[in-house]
Amino acid sequence: MNSQLELDLRQIVELDLVKSGDDKSMLWRGPAVLGGDGVAFGGAMAAQALIVAQTLEPERVPESIHTHFLSSVRPSESIDHEMEVLRSGRAFTVARVESRQAARHCVSSTITLHKPESSPEHQLPMVPLGQPETYPHSSFIPPGTAPSVRRCFEIREVHSDNGSGQAG
Repeated sequence: MNSQLELDLRQIVELDLVKSGDDKSMLWRGPAVLGGDGVAFGGAMAAQALIVAQTLEPERVPESIHTHFLSSVRPSESIDHEMEVLRSGRAFTVARVESRQAARHCVSSTITLHKPESSPEHQLPMVPLGQPETYPHSSFIPPGTAPSVRRCFEIREVHSDNGSGQAG
């Protein structure tokens, strides 16, 4: 396990399967990522929980994730993610991922995965946009964001055109 504080995106999302019991209980290990104020970045922990849940049925897509941050996480230590399948049906799978660090319960996530299926559309079509490279980089960085976290994101600014609904 990499204990460095600065990790690239690949290191964040590549988790190690530590224990595989039956199909309903597995233990994964991943790195904590330095966030602001010397604690781990919660978004990376939620993403890792989602990755763990999707190992169940990769063809299903995330429907929802509810994450509760229960205690702070030290970025210098790895995190263990234990997954339990709560329900697996024809269209939906619900899993709970409990994340611990040194036996201390830190994060609890409930994730619903859904089998893609055709259904009525209830939203307007997305406004056509250009390629991401055609838009300027955003210089905004939230206060307290560690450089290692900021490097994981590329933010581009897209502005609306006088409320006409056309971006550009």
